[in-house]
Amino acid sequence: ASENRDLAFQSDRVIEQYIASLDPDEVSSRVRELLLELLPSGEASGDSIAKKLHKSMSSLQRALRAEGTSYRDLLEDTRRSLAEQYIAEQSYNLAQIAYLLGFADQSNFTRAFKRWTGMSPSEYRVHRSAEATPPDQTST
Repeated sequence: ASENRDLAFQSDRVIEQYIASLDPDEVSSRVRELLLELLPSGEASGDSIAKKLHKSMSSLQRALRAEGTSYRDLLEDTRRSLAEQYIAEQSYNLAQIAYLLGFADQSNFTRAFKRWTGMSPSEYRVHRSAEATPPDQTST
């Protein structure tokens, strides 16, 4: 139980940083906020988001199209952005990240991540760690 509390606390910190970067006047920003709230429960369907915004799905799609985006684009972008942040944190295992992002399982998350970045989550984590490690300062 304490592991779940720790996971929730760490996740909340990442989500708060992400929300702070959004424009509250855009429909797309409100959709992103709802995605952040609903992804872990698996309830982040377009219809459930539209209902929470008191719109029909077609009305939501029109509003998003007017902002140059779509529900699917926002879902993918939100998942990708959060996945990269969660992996960089190194506090989460891949199964936890898949759960937080609303994927049915880790293999679906891994396939999506590879599509987004061209590398597996594990490869990305190693790559990020290598970038963050300063070069060897010893001289010969």
